[in-house]
Amino acid sequence: MLNDPIYYSSATDLAQALVAKEISSVELLDVLISRVELVNPALNAVVCTDLGRAREEAQQADKRLLKGDLLGPLHGIPMTIKDSIDTGGIITTGGTIGRKNHVPTEDASVVKRLKNAGAIIFGKTNTPELTLSFETANEVYGVTLNPYT
Repeated sequence: MLNDPIYYSSATDLAQALVAKEISSVELLDVLISRVELVNPALNAVVCTDLGRAREEAQQADKRLLKGDLLGPLHGIPMTIKDSIDTGGIITTGGTIGRKNHVPTEDASVVKRLKNAGAIIFGKTNTPELTLSFETANEVYGVTLNPYT
């Protein structure tokens, strides 16, 4: 599992695998969730998830793919984004105590663009407080460790 090529594949390669029906969006999401569950306790990289919504979006992406109705180049690709980027309905702290309960009502422009291209946001990753450091640590979620050290 740790050496699964999916973990080291580009978004382009994964999108091609989805279109070729070598893997479904739901299956890809499940693989990535399993990976997060396995490594995140040691790393503290993923700070929140929205798996229910992500699963629904993955199911819809698979249905659309069967009809040949692709949203864009990231159609059905599950991904995470930094906790500094507003995502409607998902807590966005920016790593600062002052925003620890902030849930934006709409997506930031970059999230809108990702979703319009077909991406599925399934979680948020830790960020330095207000993105002002080269190391990821904050008072909301703590330190994120480097998996390669």
